[in-house]
Amino acid sequence: MAIMNDPANGVSIAIIGRIMFITAMLLFLSVDGHLIVLLQLKQSFTHWPLDSLFPFSSIDYVLKMVSWMFATGLLVAMPAIVVMLLSNITFGLMNKAAPALNVFALGFPMTMLLGLFA
Repeated sequence: MAIMNDPANGVSIAIIGRIMFITAMLLFLSVDGHLIVLLQLKQSFTHWPLDSLFPFSSIDYVLKMVSWMFATGLLVAMPAIVVMLLSNITFGLMNKAAPALNVFALGFPMTMLLGLFA
């Protein structure tokens, strides 16, 4: 029911969604996520300089660039992957220990909340 009108963009935004967005942004800044992204951006210019049109001199260089790209993506995504894996393992153990309880009713919202925080 609580909708905030945004006249600049001409859309209506849920206030809870805006609070979650601000919280996630502040959490991202507090764990220095912006510095990691900027560092990886700086390193990308050393791997592919702006003054060279096509710096791929050999297949070894292409493989090194692709491996660096995947390693960087994994570095940025690893905290969220670990949190989600631990969450799913925990809910799986809870479901195995107490099958009469409906763990999935609690598990899906908690997993989404943990994913948001991760």
